Amino acid sequence: MKKFWHSTLTTTLLYVASTSAFANSGTFLSGVGHAQYTQNITKNTAGTLLVEGGPRNSRASGTFGWAITPCDRIKGTAEWLWQDINYEFTSGNAIQGSNQGAVGLAYQRDFNSEYRDNLNLSAYYSHALSVNLRNRSILPVSVGTDFLLVNNFRHIAGSNVGGAGVGYTTHPWQDTEITVTANWDGVSYEKQYMNKLYINGVGGTGSLSQLFQIKNQLFKAGTTVAWRAPFNSYQLELDWIRPCATSQLLIGVFGYYIQGKHDLPNTSLAGLNLTFVLDRAATRKDTTLRPFMDWMTSPAINMPQVLSVPDEALAQRLFFVPPTT
Repeated sequence: MKKFWHSTLTTTLLYVASTSAFANSGTFLSGVGHAQYTQNITKNTAGTLLVEGGPRNSRASGTFGWAITPCDRIKGTAEWLWQDINYEFTSGNAIQGSNQGAVGLAYQRDFNSEYRDNLNLSAYYSHALSVNLRNRSILPVSVGTDFLLVNNFRHIAGSNVGGAGVGYTTHPWQDTEITVTANWDGVSYEKQYMNKLYINGVGGTGSLSQLFQIKNQLFKAGTTVAWRAPFNSYQLELDWIRPCATSQLLIGVFGYYIQGKHDLPNTSLAGLNLTFVLDRAATRKDTTLRPFMDWMTSPAINMPQVLSVPDEALAQRLFFVPPTT
């Protein structure tokens, strides 16, 4: 009966997240392929390389981690993200590629308790590049007997973003992992025509993952929901897991929806996941570092979207009187 209620709770949370996330998808960034490789470098260090590609979304990142002790671990990540996003202007929408770089640092303390509780600390910084677009004229508007031609000056404002998080991970039931995190984010948009915009505030992130078996095949389902100062995000993931003696292969699908705030566009994305983890030390009797390898499969920073917003000004360019007959 206990397993039944655990499965029911997991299914209900996944359903609520999916219906909330994809009710209004906004700008669809198309499908992507996500590939990731994790391997231990020395006894206490490991690295992860991640690439993600699609027609309108590309990402690359590298992560290096160090198991300071069997219970204390730290990792750092540098990533680059490009997205082809639809921005709304008075003269019409503009689809424009935007670039963003980010670095992140994360620390985890494993309390080695019955429920495998962990304390998580993280911090990050990102910078999105601004883009100047060509001016666009708006069709003449009649003003009495004259006509007014207006120019729309267009600019995509990049950003400087910093943030930090404090979280807690626990495993209350077998094969179930729950993480809750308190986040703080501060975003400064580099507007050129409109008033400078600075957003900051406290938010929260919650995630749930569940391992389960179907005919001796191992699967993992997960969902993550976040309410942050610059955006809300909803993510779903389902993976098939193929464990081996010294490695682990994950193949699955995922999707997410980003609900932007303060003129940040809404975006959604779906993709295929391929993750390979190689632990050359896994054959040793000492398995205290295996949680470290599992932790290394998640980058210290993974920005869900390029944080840039439309910025514009309207200016009178020409008055003229049509000729009379």
